[in-house]
Amino acid sequence: MRTHLATLALSTADRPAASSATPPLARPRLPVLWLLASGLCASAFACSASASDGFSGDGKNDTVLEGGRLVFRSDLAMQVDQCDTDCADVDGDGLVDAWEDQLLERMRPVVRFDEAEKILSDPTGKVGMVARVFPVSLDPVEIHVLIELGYSNDYGTCFGITEHHGDSERVGMRLVALPGRPHDLVVSGLYTAAHEHTPNEHSKLHEGDDLLRIETRRELGGPRWVVFSSRNKHATYFTLSDCESSFIPCVQEDCSPDRVADPAKFDVVPPFVNAGEPTAHRVDDLAVVGFPGDDAWIDQRFCGGLARNNLCAEPTVEKLTSDPFIKL
Repeated sequence: MRTHLATLALSTADRPAASSATPPLARPRLPVLWLLASGLCASAFACSASASDGFSGDGKNDTVLEGGRLVFRSDLAMQVDQCDTDCADVDGDGLVDAWEDQLLERMRPVVRFDEAEKILSDPTGKVGMVARVFPVSLDPVEIHVLIELGYSNDYGTCFGITEHHGDSERVGMRLVALPGRPHDLVVSGLYTAAHEHTPNEHSKLHEGDDLLRIETRRELGGPRWVVFSSRNKHATYFTLSDCESSFIPCVQEDCSPDRVADPAKFDVVPPFVNAGEPTAHRVDDLAVVGFPGDDAWIDQRFCGGLARNNLCAEPTVEKLTSDPFIKL
């Protein structure tokens, strides 16, 4: 089993501090405990722009922007029936596991937080990604990527009265092959879930010219797309304006740091784990990624590794199997 999701226990001093005025922010220290390395970020809450994610960016294994659209390039074999070496396919979907992991390493998004986001100062707070990569078609190639953004806690609105253990948000990507370039996939659709399956839902599928609104950041193993996480509730938005123009009763959605000395410290590339497929799992027990008691594939509420009750978030399996790119 190959995991890429760091389980971190950080003291308050290890996390970016919220800015109430203009004092300079101290650069966060390295985490006091990390059980698994993500390869890109020293901490789930503090990414270094100079860190390496283990891929060379040599024009064969990287991401680029072409005409404003993200393209993933890899010299690894994508399909098992075209693979000569390192061809494991534990989840049995016809895609080489090493290729899937490289895609997630390169293409998972930056999450941008507000300066007052509580999970950044919560000593028990955790954030990580649980992902699924699967083919809709191999001829022509169309690959879907569904990524749960898991948070240990939803800090609620209305003075905290809606706070609950576990927060299960997600993003999605649809990639298709470029003509005449069998190793290069272009993003043809992106999905951001905001208060998914609630009366306040602002989830959105982004296609066509809407993809040109994408914000990217090059310093974090990029260009890498940026998504905006609403303060304390963690709804995911495509742009800052999408977030801050939304209306939610009893809450103002804020998704980006203001009046801080170093805004880059609030950009996080969460570590991840590839969970496999519903019928052939690579991961079940999410204790391996810091969420004991949670499971990738059982229909149970996601509680972020905290005490289980009926107020926890939607199951991880729902985030990995409900495909927003399939039009019913």
